[in-house]
Amino acid sequence: MQKQPESANGRGSGSEGLCPSELPGWLGVRYVLEGSVRKSGNRVRITSLPEPLLLDAAHIVADKDEQLGQPVVPNGIPLSKIHHAAFDAHLIGIDPDYRLHVSNRLLGRKDGPMLEALKRLNGGTIHLPGRVKDCPDRDRLAIRFERFKAVA
Repeated sequence: MQKQPESANGRGSGSEGLCPSELPGWLGVRYVLEGSVRKSGNRVRITSLPEPLLLDAAHIVADKDEQLGQPVVPNGIPLSKIHHAAFDAHLIGIDPDYRLHVSNRLLGRKDGPMLEALKRLNGGTIHLPGRVKDCPDRDRLAIRFERFKAVA
């Protein structure tokens, strides 16, 4: 297991003391979208988990889309690993008004606490960053949400 660096003040997650080029390696990912690991206060945007190591930078529109798939902040949204997987599988969706939707497939299932936690997201909203330029792009969310509705 990789040792986590200490933060500059000796507290916190440790990522505060890293230069930007070190952050992807520390998080165990190939790259990080600029601004994609911003938090709302000390919380992960959807999950409210206080641990930034559980964040993934999810694309709203896939890289393969030449028009809107660029690796830019408005095409990214920080999600926990479980929410990222559910978002990519169109099991959860985010509409252009930043409301969360859970697929009927998940809503109709009965299982343990993790599934119940995902189901409770339905109808909620995501926490947005303080700077408007860091918010997920509504047009990209609209495109992605149409795909969610078609699959869900």
